[in-house]
Amino acid sequence: MTSLDCACSALQPIREPSGIEEFIRVRSVCPALQKVFVPEDIWPRFEAWHRRRPDSSLHRSILFLAAQRGCLARLTSPVHRFLLRGDEIHERISSQYRRDLQERWVLESDPTERHRRARIFLGRLAELLVAEWLDSQGWAVTGLEALGAASDIEATAPSEHASTSFEVKFIGEDDTCFDMLVRAVNGQPKGWCASPYDAANYPLYRAYEAARQLQRVSNARRIAVLVIDGLSWSNFDVQLLEGWIDWLSPSFHDTDSWRAFAATQGSKYPRSSKELAAALQSVDAVWVLRWDCRHVLSEEFVREFDRA
Repeated sequence: MTSLDCACSALQPIREPSGIEEFIRVRSVCPALQKVFVPEDIWPRFEAWHRRRPDSSLHRSILFLAAQRGCLARLTSPVHRFLLRGDEIHERISSQYRRDLQERWVLESDPTERHRRARIFLGRLAELLVAEWLDSQGWAVTGLEALGAASDIEATAPSEHASTSFEVKFIGEDDTCFDMLVRAVNGQPKGWCASPYDAANYPLYRAYEAARQLQRVSNARRIAVLVIDGLSWSNFDVQLLEGWIDWLSPSFHDTDSWRAFAATQGSKYPRSSKELAAALQSVDAVWVLRWDCRHVLSEEFVREFDRA
């Protein structure tokens, strides 16, 4: 079964207040939902959670909201395309990816922990969405880390034969912003001002992470892809589009909050400040894509590097 043959591709926006019954119907015949996103071992708790009144976070399943908005197929299509063989899960998909792509985050009782786990789920989704986006741009996707490739995505550009490796990093709402929104929707306004310098540092840091991971691959071309959630885009657009980041001679702005963040990352990348420029010089480009609420990716920023 392809995505075009599946009921998920024809689902119209769900108008009734809940819509869980229609979601149940589609899940019963969609292998992407039934075998990848919401398998049987979590389905009873997933369904029960959606029949309850939302708590203070107003969380709802990403898949369920997409069904209500009529855009569920944008999430299920890359699963049908890349991770299923007919109605069965691809035999090469790793156990870690299978677990990360299950929408288990909704089962957490604490809203903040739920939010953190949702970011992991969205990060895995982002890799699949970028793979399908590349395909729509004429690239031939030849490998996914989910299926054993050395990088998140391997693909060949139109009219080229050399393979390109992509590392995808998702940027969503941080915990502080999430807490502020929860307080606001519950009538408890909370003031908070994000550092504009940290907002320049963070995309740079995620590009550094991607560049470091791409150093393990031997493909001639390497591209770091940052996928920024639409709700978070306004936190970074000025810094990315108006030249706050010097990509050729990069450095992090020194702020108290950034030093605190860097301390939490020390064991992972203890030399990030010193290695930053060299790491970025090892990639051919940094792409920034925006991910909107209907799960459409749009290219917002591209920075090419000359590795010759």
